[in-house]
Amino acid sequence: MNKKYLIFYRKAYWGLAMHRSMWVCILGFVSVSAMASDAQVVDVEFKYARGGQWQVSTLVSHANTSWTDFIDRWRVVSDDGDVLGEKFLNPEQVALGDFDKTVLMVDIPHAITTVYVEAHDSVKGWGKERIKVDLSRHDGPRFRVRR
Repeated sequence: MNKKYLIFYRKAYWGLAMHRSMWVCILGFVSVSAMASDAQVVDVEFKYARGGQWQVSTLVSHANTSWTDFIDRWRVVSDDGDVLGEKFLNPEQVALGDFDKTVLMVDIPHAITTVYVEAHDSVKGWGKERIKVDLSRHDGPRFRVRR
């Protein structure tokens, strides 16, 4: 093979390899950024009030990338998927940072011992990660229960 063509071939190959690795880095950054903006419940506390009512306090997290992409609510769901309670957050709360610790009163029948708490993103919908709360225990991963 001619030396001139070999040098051209190496430069073209190197340029293509650099181009590919640049796209891999860009796509990796975009996917990590997208995952970081999912709505997530960080911590939950259930306090038994009376008559089957529970006071639920949550700490939620979201990147809040814009006025159109923010955490707008969270909810308590039974094993069967029934929504037991839902707390809506307005954009002003989110902008001020007041959404960090929000409280909701929820009626939970005595027969239900396990519930889930999940957060909602105004763009992506319900977050993939939710907290499973066993109401018969005092605490667990990212939750506490007070009676």
